[in-house]
This record gives sequence, structure tokens and C-alpha cells, in this order.
Amino acid sequence: MTGLIKKDLMLVFSSTWEKIFLIFYIPLMLFVIEASQTEWLYFILISSYSYLLCITSFTYDVKGNTDRMINSLPVSRKEVVLCRYMELIIYFIFSIIYVGIYLWIINMLGLYNIGYFNISMIKIAFPTLLISTAVVFPFYLKFEPRIAQIAYMAVYMGIFLVASNSAGGNGLFSNLIVGKEISTTVIALIIWIISLILSIKLYENKDL
Repeated sequence: MTGLIKKDLMLVFSSTWEKIFLIFYIPLMLFVIEASQTEWLYFILISSYSYLLCITSFTYDVKGNTDRMINSLPVSRKEVVLCRYMELIIYFIFSIIYVGIYLWIINMLGLYNIGYFNISMIKIAFPTLLISTAVVFPFYLKFEPRIAQIAYMAVYMGIFLVASNSAGGNGLFSNLIVGKEISTTVIALIIWIISLILSIKLYENKDL
């Protein structure tokens, strides 16, 4: 399973498109979103990086038909699915570190005044990421790529719009989650585990 994780990390971080995304996404968001509460902009950044990087591995597999290659390796289908779900933690940690360093540099240069580490937003982003990937991952294992991509974009736009709404001061997301991080995380973990079990069943029964 470690080999699969290494393969996915190499694919993601060797891609020219991913490098462009990593470099220019933060300046784009700083330009597009005029947030009255910059902590929600921080939430959007770490959530977007984590979510999009998580989905990239599935996208490469779908476009490159690597399922057949993986199936020929001495790993079970259960391990393949576990790998995909565990990568979520890796990308989430990476996103916190990367966004923190990027925003720290921006602050040091005096280009924008925004916090580069916000534990409250991290506590909200983690269950959000768990739920969003729990919804999308089974689509990539059950349906054709076009349908999976629609689900992926729909979930991402939902996260972005609701968080942007909260950043604008309306507080929809904050009213639902802030102050309830522990219970929300527990519920998100339950949903994530259910999704994991479902995805394992789907992949084990999938014709490759």
C-alpha cells in the first residue's frame, strides 16, 4: 500500500497542471474573494487544496486506465481503496503546511494581511473534507468518469459557495459548524467510514 501512495504522490506533484494550480490558486483567491472575515478565506484555501489533490489520484486512474495495472500488482482491491482514503490525511497536512508558508511569505512582503494558521478553521475544514470526499469517492468507483466529474464539481462548488457566503458575513457555515467541531467531526468520521466500506464493496465487485 505504501507503494501505491508513493505512486499517487509522484503523479500529483510531477504534473505541470498541479504545479500551476499550487502556485497560482492562492493569488487568484486573494484577488477574487474580498472577505470581511479572512479566516474563511483560509478555510477555502486549505479545503480546496486538500479536496482537489485528493480527487486528482482518482482522475489520473480514470483517464489513464491504471486500474488494470494496479490490479496486476500483489495488492488487494481493499488495499487500493484504503490507500485512496488514507491519502486524504496526507494531502490535508500538506495543504496546511503549504498554505501556511505561502501566506506567511505574503504577509512578510506586506502584500495582504491574512492569518497563515487558524486552528478553528482547520477544525472545520477537516470534517468538511471527510464528508465531501466520502460523497465523491464512491462515484469514481461506481459510475463512468463523466458522472463522477459532475459529482466532484458539484461538491466542490457547494463547499466554495457556502464558505464564500460565510466569508461575506452571512455566517451560514459558521452557524452550522462553529462551536460544534467535536460532534461534527464524529459524524463526519462515521460517514467517512461508511463511504470507505461502500467503496471497498464497489471496487471488489467492479469488472476491470
